[in-house]
Amino acid sequence: MMEETRCKKMIDNQPQGGKMDRSGSRSNQFLQTIERICSRPSYMCGGSRRDAAEDLLQLRFATGKIHLIITSSKFDAASKESFIRQNGLPILIMALRVAPSEKQIVDNIISTLLELLHKSSNSKYLAILVNCDACSILLQILMSEYKESLPRECLMMQLHQLLAKIGTKDPKFPVKGRLSQALVITLNLIKTNTTHYKNLLPLLRVLKMYSSNNINASYLVKNACIQLMTRIVTNCCKNHSAIIKHALEILCNLTKTKSGKAAFLMEDGVKLMYTTAREGVDTGDTESLIFLSSSILRKCCPIELLPLDHFENLITFELPVPDNSDNHSDISCSEKTAENTNLDLNEEEETSDTALECLEMEDSTTTNDFGEANEEASKTFSKKKHISDSLSKQRSAKDLQESYAKFFDEINEEDKVLISCLINESPEQTNQQSDKELAFVKKSTDLQEKPQAKVITESKLPQGSDDTTNSVTSSSSPTNVTQANANISNSPHGGFRKSSMRRRDANRSSVKARRSNSCKLFRSYDRSFSDILNRSAMSLLMTNIDTDIVNSETSKVYRDFSNDVHDSGLYLSLARKTKSVYHFEKVPYPDYIGACSVPHPEPLNNVKTLISRLNLLDDIDRQLYSDKLINLTAFDIDQKIALEQNVGRPSCWSYLQNDDIELLQSVPTNKMNKTCLRFSSQFESGNLRKAIQVREYEYDLLLNSDVNANNHHQWFYFEVSNMKSGIPYKFNIINCEKFNSQFNSGMKPVMFSVKEAIAGRPYWFRIGKHICYYKNCYIRSQNRSYFTASFQITFRHSDDICYLAYHFPYTYSTLRTHLKSWEQKYDRDLVYFKCQELCETLSGNSVPILTITGCKQLEEEDSSDSDMQSSEKSYVFLSARVHPGESNSSWVMKGIIDFLLSNKPSALKLMKNHIFKIIPMINPDGVINGSHRCSLAGNDLNRRWLYPCAKLHPIIFHAKGVLSYMKLINKLPTIYCDLHGHSQKKNIFLYGCSPLKSWQTLDADNPTYHEWGEDISYQILPYILNQTAAAFSLEDSQFHVEEIKETSARVVVWRQLGVVNSYCMESTFCGFDQGTYRNTQVSTHHLQEMGRQFCEGILLLSQIPLEEQNILCIPSSPLSPNNSQLSLSHKMASINRLRIKRRSKPQNVRHESDTQVDEVQGKQGLVGADGDKVCLETNNKDSGNSEEDKDNEDDEYDNDGEEEVDDNEEDEEEEDDDEDDDENNNNDESSDEACEIVSLPS
Repeated sequence: MMEETRCKKMIDNQPQGGKMDRSGSRSNQFLQTIERICSRPSYMCGGSRRDAAEDLLQLRFATGKIHLIITSSKFDAASKESFIRQNGLPILIMALRVAPSEKQIVDNIISTLLELLHKSSNSKYLAILVNCDACSILLQILMSEYKESLPRECLMMQLHQLLAKIGTKDPKFPVKGRLSQALVITLNLIKTNTTHYKNLLPLLRVLKMYSSNNINASYLVKNACIQLMTRIVTNCCKNHSAIIKHALEILCNLTKTKSGKAAFLMEDGVKLMYTTAREGVDTGDTESLIFLSSSILRKCCPIELLPLDHFENLITFELPVPDNSDNHSDISCSEKTAENTNLDLNEEEETSDTALECLEMEDSTTTNDFGEANEEASKTFSKKKHISDSLSKQRSAKDLQESYAKFFDEINEEDKVLISCLINESPEQTNQQSDKELAFVKKSTDLQEKPQAKVITESKLPQGSDDTTNSVTSSSSPTNVTQANANISNSPHGGFRKSSMRRRDANRSSVKARRSNSCKLFRSYDRSFSDILNRSAMSLLMTNIDTDIVNSETSKVYRDFSNDVHDSGLYLSLARKTKSVYHFEKVPYPDYIGACSVPHPEPLNNVKTLISRLNLLDDIDRQLYSDKLINLTAFDIDQKIALEQNVGRPSCWSYLQNDDIELLQSVPTNKMNKTCLRFSSQFESGNLRKAIQVREYEYDLLLNSDVNANNHHQWFYFEVSNMKSGIPYKFNIINCEKFNSQFNSGMKPVMFSVKEAIAGRPYWFRIGKHICYYKNCYIRSQNRSYFTASFQITFRHSDDICYLAYHFPYTYSTLRTHLKSWEQKYDRDLVYFKCQELCETLSGNSVPILTITGCKQLEEEDSSDSDMQSSEKSYVFLSARVHPGESNSSWVMKGIIDFLLSNKPSALKLMKNHIFKIIPMINPDGVINGSHRCSLAGNDLNRRWLYPCAKLHPIIFHAKGVLSYMKLINKLPTIYCDLHGHSQKKNIFLYGCSPLKSWQTLDADNPTYHEWGEDISYQILPYILNQTAAAFSLEDSQFHVEEIKETSARVVVWRQLGVVNSYCMESTFCGFDQGTYRNTQVSTHHLQEMGRQFCEGILLLSQIPLEEQNILCIPSSPLSPNNSQLSLSHKMASINRLRIKRRSKPQNVRHESDTQVDEVQGKQGLVGADGDKVCLETNNKDSGNSEEDKDNEDDEYDNDGEEEVDDNEEDEEEEDDDEDDDENNNNDESSDEACEIVSLPS
């Protein structure tokens, strides 16, 4: 008591410093005392014993008083904030560092810290302690206390409580714990407190942080930590779920190592985790126990092989030998290397909780291969590019003329004579002729001869950059800009142009420097002005469009398609002539009658994340109790193939028919097994390899791989019968390969019922409950696992015949049936329609190419209304179904052709000015044989456009030949679009090509690149579609050019052939998450409507004057002349000079950009060149989301919707898809910082 009185007098007599804001506070006085004592040099250097004793006495007293003040009821939240503001936490840690062995001081400070951090949600307090290195001091105190002869367990528990809080913010905490040997102390304390649950909880929290380090995890496994955790999980009752959760988290960290997995299996941990997860389901604690248990089970459950006798597909097709064996052997060699190393780099899109759950179990070695795969892909592409140059030179102008002139009967005789004369003039020099010499017809229809581009510049960049004005070189004059634009617009855009290469080499350094400076300036530039400027430009372009004719024809999407006559007899006769390598037994009934989707909207599935975890537990239940399974093979196509002769030889099946109705109407005379479903997939586009009955109402299904590929398992189409009504049947497709699927995002499979068709409802409809997609226990190549797509179906009718498919089927025979129907019903007085054979597939099936335009009679009748002559029509080139499993692209193509052959005024107006060249199905062999992605050559044809082989890839070879011939005769299409399906995204969108979004730092080998900016006319059509098509999403559209896509159709046609508007249209398999069709499944009606609206978008685009479409968007003011004199009024005046006459806007065309600009009247008035007052809001409400929008753009850029595919290894999606997602592969400065119109807001 006397010592306490003396300390109080000493503290009261101390001079008060000026450091504290509230010097009258008692806690602040004690903090000043502690800070003064700990900072005293004599004490730190070891002063006299008397001084040291007095200092320790004062520290005991001050820390004790602070603890009393902190624990008092008067110490509220405001007082706590004031205490923290006065550096209370660093001062207390300083006292611990000075006197770590003084028990009373340590007890006072530890109790005070626990009280301050109790129920504190402010991480700022923890960050302060981490900065003071509190963890190291606390670990030192813990180690000292543990070495005492009688260690105080209460203090060690308090230290662990503090460490459990502070360690979460210290990334080096696991290493500090190991180096200070505190890891051993924590493990020993857990062993002595396995039943003392109050002490066990903080110990487990600290041990969980220790185990996150691999070295610590290995040490813990060697010291029987897994056995300890399993014992804790077993002994704990349901009331201690928090302890079980932390123990499971520790097990999850420990089982990341091989030794941890082995120890876990030795302890029979699989059964323990299964029991724990089941208990979590019963108690409703789904998020903690089930998730953790399923995560451990995914890592440690025994790996199994697929229940197949042969992993490889038994169907093989003998390939022809290419003529250029040397060159193509080099290609094959380089491809094989890439295929063995490349991985699914674009698959990881839209990683939801379930997606992360699917991905969490991939081996760590897989991620290490990403860099090697990219490096190998780069080397492979360089080699392919060199080989493709040598192969492309072998096709002379005369060869192109002889091969493809027959597809251009619409060209008038005068042009045909000019073409023939020029090509035959010097046959010996055709290989050396330049593109300029071959461009003999100079007409206004040539896209390269656009009028001088309108230059849209931007200023108002941040001040303070001294390099802004200096970066403008002497070549930045308007004269030089005009001359450069003229030279570029008149030059042909070849794939790898010599003139472009020379210009690029000469100006690379200066242009790159200006681009780099531009990107740096735009890092701090507010993009709101750029967005409004670009949207205003697009909106002004739209005002010149006459959309009245389109509005008058707008109809409901779910219209009656009964007028689309489908001749079943014609289909049957054509199906019998179709050649396949699989043995077909029948014609499926939905294709026989031409079924489409139901004429009403179907909602997206309500996704429940618990379903996938329950299915995983069900898989574990199979392994633990395999004796309860039936394991009866209900269908095996391999057994039938083994009995056949001439396997893999293309054949026609003249006996094909459909007798489903007869089977249903006849009375069964034989006694069939009613306990097992019957399956079949031996029909066109069918895909089901094996069906196994594992339980009474549960079946495991295995899909066939693509022919000659042994991978790509996604598309399925099969028949099922002999079912019972009202009983939920569960189907598990167990050999899927994608990391994620839209089955986890609301997608349902489609089903067709024959009995429903007989009742008057002959439609495909979405069906299924408990739909999920998750990683299973089956292993494939490179130690990677398969995934399971699971769904339950309750059939409406007993003994029905139903067909299940991944998406609405559209077969090759269906296409041929539609071609015959189109040829018979179109109006020959108004429409010119011609169907020719482009070539034959590897199996001998014909590949049609269509020519559709307005007939000459129509042009003559309307000649007074238009100056456009037949020879001046612009071409549009369309293709679809390069990937067989993307049947949605065929439905879009059907909508396009139906619209073009109709007598609608808008269609006739469109064809009066355009000629459509259409290849409706590029990969018939893949479609016929039920493949998902490849041709019979085992190759993804959309990766063969740069180097097509006439023998292995005849369709791509001739399709590119037609486009090359169109370039030769100066008839290059103004628009090229390849139709695809996307399995990872919703909505319908476009992919285009932008040099500023290219993988190359300075991408000059393309038709949109100019030294002074980028031709952004390719973004007008997506903008129009976003305004007019409800299913289209401009937000999902992208314009990236990745290195791995250089061999795809979109990029090759853009870069090598010079088509600015080169697109890939992606259609979802799932549904829509925006607009009018939000939360609905996609249907055939949506897809056909999108085809019609795509044509209408081309019509609207054609109404924009050609000189207004060619817009150059200058990246930034350093590239602009007279930077100091440019102002916002000049910027808006450059837009106003587009000479577009405003018209009334149609109701279905939205002009948010105009609305946004009009709403800011009076905020910033600008006077344009025409005297019109223009208002611009530079700090609008949308600018508040600029950072979020930028993050979204970065995420979109990292997960490029196009997914990449290796031909013989992984199922990746291209322009389709499947995108993906390469992560961080294209982060050049010019991608995100330069000013361009990308992701135009709707």
